[in-house]
Amino acid sequence: MENVGDTYKTSRLVMVVLVLGGIVASVGRTVWTPGEKIGPLITHEPVYRIDVRLDRQTVGSGGKEFPLRPGMLASADILLEKRTVFEWVFEPVLMLRERLR
Repeated sequence: MENVGDTYKTSRLVMVVLVLGGIVASVGRTVWTPGEKIGPLITHEPVYRIDVRLDRQTVGSGGKEFPLRPGMLASADILLEKRTVFEWVFEPVLMLRERLR
């Protein structure tokens, strides 16, 4: 394996999926518009800067831990809330019930 900056180059394609937990620390007040350059990235849709406090500062691979470094790129899915389909469907009824108490 040849070390190339913050990545590793191998003779075969390797897909790595990392799951790190964290808490949103802040959300930017301004939106970056499509076409704006943010560091090495160019946006294709409106985006906000979100700072996240990660649960840990390392990622594991092959039994080894590798530290995260400034400038590493990542993408994230942010879970806004966790509800079952039942809760989504019956939310209006449950809210009405709470108001009538």
